[in-house]
Amino acid sequence: MKKPVCFLYDSSSSIKEGEFPDTYVLPLMVQDCTSSKQYFDGVNITTSKIERALIKGHQFKTSSSQPDDVLKILTKLSKKYETIYVFLIPMTLSPGQNNTVTLISKEFDNVIIVPHYMVTLMAKWECSELIELKKQKKLTLKTITNVVNKYRDNVGAALIVPDLSFLIKGGRIGKTKGIVASLLKIKALASFDRDGVSFRSKALSNNKLPSLINDYFDLIIPNFDYSKVEKVGILTSSVKDKNFDTNLYVDLIENKIISKINKNVKVEHASLPSVIIAHTGPNYTALVLLVKSKKN
Repeated sequence: MKKPVCFLYDSSSSIKEGEFPDTYVLPLMVQDCTSSKQYFDGVNITTSKIERALIKGHQFKTSSSQPDDVLKILTKLSKKYETIYVFLIPMTLSPGQNNTVTLISKEFDNVIIVPHYMVTLMAKWECSELIELKKQKKLTLKTITNVVNKYRDNVGAALIVPDLSFLIKGGRIGKTKGIVASLLKIKALASFDRDGVSFRSKALSNNKLPSLINDYFDLIIPNFDYSKVEKVGILTSSVKDKNFDTNLYVDLIENKIISKINKNVKVEHASLPSVIIAHTGPNYTALVLLVKSKKN
């Protein structure tokens, strides 16, 4: 007899196989261009492994899941579950992944692809709410959509990137501008939210970063107020580079921003998934906030 429902996320969510009940993970691909080795994200390459390789000078590129792997996992889950809800890396980050899985899913009558906007810790938070709805027997496409929209409208992630060399190599910052910025020790402030990944601003001084982060959350979340924050996450590299002290930025965030948040709100610590570190490099610090919606 089939079980009613399962969830399938891809590895951009940072969810590990077995971390949540009836939740499965489809790995994206990570290729080491220096050694010509190809990895399954989260399976045979970890965040610490890719960070160490990047520090040594390796270059990486990422790609969609292998079509055979998509077909294999959907076939397996279709035999076990009546309905499969699929949550992929946002379209703004990987149209290829979305197109590949969508095309193959048409072979199955019980696969529903749910457009969503979250990666890493934000996707984990979203998944945990869906699991709770499932436990309460309140899981429907409508309640799933409500959770997805809640995160779309009330989550933001501010990403401090002090080392621009990886963004230059990946072509996300122009070479000339990037070199000048690096010489001046400019830090980039990027963001990830419903609009995808954006470069918001830059700062010469670390002391300017908290106000830039405040400005970002004021812009992206309607009626933003630190007193309404219900979830907090700090994302940092799991491997320390002697040339960059990410603890400096963690301390800055904790002293200047998190100190404004209710002390009963737990701060969760995590890392970005390998498929994103491949582009940002290992020397990053991110602040993720979920704010209570009006309905809450």
